[in-house]
Amino acid sequence: MKKVYIFFLAGLTLFGIVGFLTWSYLQVSEAKNQVQLAQVDLIAPIERQYHLLPSLLATAENLQVRPELIKEVTECQDVFENAAPKYSASYWQASADLSKSLVSLAQAVDQEAATVMEVKAMELADDITESATTLEAAARSYNQSLQAFQEFKSQFPTNLLTPLSSMEEEAYYPQ
Repeated sequence: MKKVYIFFLAGLTLFGIVGFLTWSYLQVSEAKNQVQLAQVDLIAPIERQYHLLPSLLATAENLQVRPELIKEVTECQDVFENAAPKYSASYWQASADLSKSLVSLAQAVDQEAATVMEVKAMELADDITESATTLEAAARSYNQSLQAFQEFKSQFPTNLLTPLSSMEEEAYYPQ
C-alpha cells in the first residue's frame, strides 16, 4: 500500500510540474501573440502616413511651405526607406522621426492652407495629424505588450523558449 501511495504522489507531482510548464508556456505564447497583434496595430498608421507622404510633399511645395521642413521630411523618408531589418530598433526610430517631421510639415501646410482657404490641403494635414495620434496610441499598446512578453519570458525556463526565440530581436517603439 505504501508503494502505491508513493507512486501516486510521484505521478501527481509529475503531473503538476508538466501542468505548470504547459500553463507557463501558454502564458508566454499568449503574450507573444499580444505583441504581434499590437505590432499589426502599430504598422497600420505608419503605412497610412507613408501613403499620404507624397501628397503632403506635393501640397507643401504647391503652397510654398518652408523648404527646410520639406527637406527634413524627405531626409527622414530616405532613412525610413533604408532602415533594416523591419521592426528593429532602427526601423522604429526612423518611423518615429518620419512621423514627427510629417506632423511638423502638416501643421505648416495647415497654417498656409488656412490663409488661402485650400480645404483639401487642410484635410490632408488633419489626416496626417490624426494618424500620428493613432500611431502614438498604438506605440504605447505595443510597448506595453512587448514589456509583458519580456517579463513572462524572463520568468520562464530558457531551454523551453526555443519556439519563441524569433522574438529576441524585438525592440520598443520610441515614445
